[in-house]
Amino acid sequence: MKYYLIIFIIFILFLNCTVAKADWTKTDTAYQITYSALHIIDWGQTRSIAKNPLTRSEMNPILGKHPSVGKVDTYFIGTLVGHTLISVLLPEKVYLLGLKIRPRRAWQGIWIIIETGYVAHNFGAGVKIAF
Repeated sequence: MKYYLIIFIIFILFLNCTVAKADWTKTDTAYQITYSALHIIDWGQTRSIAKNPLTRSEMNPILGKHPSVGKVDTYFIGTLVGHTLISVLLPEKVYLLGLKIRPRRAWQGIWIIIETGYVAHNFGAGVKIAF
């Protein structure tokens, strides 16, 4: 687990250096931090589910009903890195038929809503965070 966290911290530091793009805003950073915090809470809850296979089962079809903690860790690190990379690569805004559309903000916002739902559902079911 510590190994994964070290890799993630190095990745974030590297990303911070490479995201010096002119269109990345403080709001984008706030959205990404919000998403990441919710994702990490969901990760901890999913680890708790994995550690208690007799009383809990996972609903994510990619992980399966009773994933190992290692599979959970790999999945959540991969999806956190992937989400961050997509956020960086998406443009802040594009104009389509005269309308200003914000693909990055939409991507981040939709995933914040999704993660909020997962976390709230798990808390409602009594799932603890276990790192």
